[in-house]
Amino acid sequence: MKCRICGNVEHNRAILLKENQHGTLEKFQYFQCSSCECIQIADIPSDPGKYYPKNYFAFDPKNGDTYLQKDLGFFKRTQTDYLIFGRQPVLGRLFTIGYPVHRLIQWLRNMRLNKDAAVLDIGCGTGTYLKQMYQMGYSDLTGVDPFIERDYIFSGNFRILKRDPLEIEGNKKFDCIMMHHSFEHMVQEREVLEKAKELLKPGGTILVRIPIYSQPLMEKYGDSLVSLDAPRHIYVHSTKSMKLICSQSGLNVDRVVYDADAFSFWASEQYARGIILTDKNSYDVTKTGSIFTEAQIKEFKKEIKKLNEEGRSDAAAFYISAAG
Repeated sequence: MKCRICGNVEHNRAILLKENQHGTLEKFQYFQCSSCECIQIADIPSDPGKYYPKNYFAFDPKNGDTYLQKDLGFFKRTQTDYLIFGRQPVLGRLFTIGYPVHRLIQWLRNMRLNKDAAVLDIGCGTGTYLKQMYQMGYSDLTGVDPFIERDYIFSGNFRILKRDPLEIEGNKKFDCIMMHHSFEHMVQEREVLEKAKELLKPGGTILVRIPIYSQPLMEKYGDSLVSLDAPRHIYVHSTKSMKLICSQSGLNVDRVVYDADAFSFWASEQYARGIILTDKNSYDVTKTGSIFTEAQIKEFKKEIKKLNEEGRSDAAAFYISAAG
C-alpha cells in the first residue's frame, strides 16, 4: 500500500473501518502511512455519490435559510462588528459579556476578512456558513458543491453552484477560499489545493477545516471514531501530512487551530453502541432522551478542550497562504 501523500510504502498499517453514519456497517479497507501518518482509503469507491443520499444533512436546501430571512439586529450587529473588527469597543465589550464566540466569528477574525471581501466556499453543501456571512453583511459570496441538487442564486453576488471545484473558471479571484469539512471527501485533494492557489488573490487566505488523526481518540474508539466516517472520508490527514500536501501544492500553512468539540466523544460513544446520529435516542435528536447525562456531556467538553489545547484532538483549522 503506497501512501498517496508522501509515497511511502514501508510499514504502512492496514485498518478495517465500517460505515457508521447510516448504520449499514459495510466494511472498507483503509491504511495509515507510517511516515506522514495520513489515514486513507485503500480503494477509492467508483461511485462515491451513492454514499451521499438525498437526505444527507449537508444537502438540505433549507439549511441556514433562517439567516436570509432575519435581520441581524443592532445587538448582534454590534457584537459581530466588535468581535471581528474591534469596532465600538465600549458597547462591543458590554454586549459580549456572557456570550460564547461563534466559530464563524473566530474564523473571520483570524483572517481579518473585510465585508467587501470576495469569498469562495468549496464543498459548501447548500451554504449554511455563506448564509450566515450574508446576514452579517458580506455580499460577494460564491459556493460550489458537485453533489447538491441544483444551483441556488441569491441576492447580488451571492450564489451557490452545482459544480466540481476543478471546473471553476479562473477569471475571478478571491480574498478567502474556505473548505469546511469537505476537503477530506475529495479524491483529487492536491489538484483542489492547486486550483485554490490559482483562484486566490495576492495576500488572500485559504481556510481548510478537516478531521485530523488523533492517536488518543483512535486508541479509545477504534473504528467507532466519528471523524473517520468511512467511506466518505477518503483521507483523514495528520497535521504532518496536511502540511506536506500544502507544500507540494505551493502553499504555506501559517497557523493550525485545533477545534474539535464534544461531538467527537458523544457521537463515537453512540457508534460504539450501534446508535446512529439520526436515531430517536441520539443526542443529536434529543438531549433529554439520549444515553448521556448532563454531567457526561460536560466531561466530554472538558476532555476535548484539553485535547485541543494539547494539539491532539481530531479536528483542526488550517490557515494557508500562497508560498512566496
